[in-house]
Amino acid sequence: MSFIITTSVETTNTLNQKAKHIAHIFDVTYFPRQKMTLKSLCQQFSHVLVVYKDKLMYTTSTSQFFFHPNTAIIRIKQQKEPLLELIGSAPKRVLDTTMGLASDSIVLSYFGYDVVALEDNPLIHFIIEDGLKTYDTHHTSINQAMKRINTHCIHSLDYLMQCNDKAFDIVYADPMFRYAIDESKNLEGLSSLANKETITTEWIEQAKRVAKEKVIIKAHYKDTLFETFGFTRLVRKHAQFHYGYIDVGYLE
Repeated sequence: MSFIITTSVETTNTLNQKAKHIAHIFDVTYFPRQKMTLKSLCQQFSHVLVVYKDKLMYTTSTSQFFFHPNTAIIRIKQQKEPLLELIGSAPKRVLDTTMGLASDSIVLSYFGYDVVALEDNPLIHFIIEDGLKTYDTHHTSINQAMKRINTHCIHSLDYLMQCNDKAFDIVYADPMFRYAIDESKNLEGLSSLANKETITTEWIEQAKRVAKEKVIIKAHYKDTLFETFGFTRLVRKHAQFHYGYIDVGYLE
């Protein structure tokens, strides 16, 4: 993936140094912003990563992607979360194999679960990991929950194959983009970057080996993944997403 790094128009030496550091990590060009508009930058370079004081934003002419925990905060405040009910009482060790925007991981970490989150796209991983460490929600407990999440930039199947048997209580996946859903503008930016591979038989077998209690997926209600791989589907009326699970605990 080819892109350039720049900063906000009103930059500082700290932002400039951070942008140069990121450019070095990804072996891409650092481009001083000066007074250029984002539109002009995107017309000239197509793909631009902008370093702001409070976030990193990946921008194209048609989409933007950045870390923001709004969805996770709403779910936390609602207190009633179907995923928590399915997983069971904390503490438990959860492997989130599809980190994405990290909403699920943040919710789980906030409610006391030990979360390891995987993302195989280096740019998505970098943007989200930076946000988890630096974003200020103005809620100390949520900030702490975000910082507790242990992230890895690796394909989920590769990670699973490295794990010992029953290394996690729960293995979780949210395979995105099999059905287009206008959930947020931010997902448009994520869709252009994310790995659109679906779950495979090999993935399922590895997940069942690594999970001590359950393998859980979240997918569109029209998705055939549930039936294809033998998940027990939890129907949620009027919800576009359903959860499904395979109980592996009985194998012990």
